[in-house]
Amino acid sequence: MNHNQNPINRVKCVVNTCEHYVEGDKCSAEYIEVQPQNALNSQETDCSTFMPKG
Repeated sequence: MNHNQNPINRVKCVVNTCEHYVEGDKCSAEYIEVQPQNALNSQETDCSTFMPKG
């Protein structure tokens, strides 16, 4: 996944330790992937697009 400077509209991300984090709580990943498929609530979900800074 390539890092770009254009945030995804309508996606809020406050994880400032992610490579895709943009100031203002935005995400600049080309796309996001949230897993697992059969999650029943938000506690069971995970952003698999997360990539540590650096």
